[in-house]
Amino acid sequence: MAENDLYQLKVHYQVADAFCQFTMGYRMGDGTYTVDTPFAVIEKYVASYLPSLLQAISTQCEVDHITFGPIGISTELAAFGNMDNADGVLVGDALPANMCAIIHLGTVAPNSKHNGRIFISGVPEDVQFEGIMTAPQLQRVQDFADLLFNPLVPDSPEDTDFAPVVISRFVDGVKRVPPVAFDILAPLAKGELRQQQRRTTDRLGIS
Repeated sequence: MAENDLYQLKVHYQVADAFCQFTMGYRMGDGTYTVDTPFAVIEKYVASYLPSLLQAISTQCEVDHITFGPIGISTELAAFGNMDNADGVLVGDALPANMCAIIHLGTVAPNSKHNGRIFISGVPEDVQFEGIMTAPQLQRVQDFADLLFNPLVPDSPEDTDFAPVVISRFVDGVKRVPPVAFDILAPLAKGELRQQQRRTTDRLGIS
């Protein structure tokens, strides 16, 4: 069993020659986690979530693989899914990979430090002006953000679901054992592109 029934899904992709990723945290609700569960979760993500992401990024972007598994135990219960023909849809050169659209996840956490963010690389140059996304592009990113609020429910095994959360591993520099998860309330895409800085915290939902 994972620590506090917590799991993580990572999307690995390329923007031109740069390798990027973002992570989402999940808490398992009902159901039983088996060796087949992570493969079913990835299959569901590819069918129901990935198309919306691809609509928001450049054709210069290619999703390489997706991983899903529990936190804090052996990777034997994790899964790795290679992607084929999972390219961005928007025609045009992508901005440098460190210039990202940002989704603020928003949580019930009392401290704003635990309101996770996702950085999305691969925004085309011509759907922004001076670092501000056009209204149609902002809507495309928001459409993907809206999906992140939904529980991830694989088609099998039955009655298994994973609620999206932001996972906090540290508080004031001290590692939490087990980690703590905060429910996501209202993912919001921001209009302003931001330069992704080097991550200094270990919280899922932040890439």
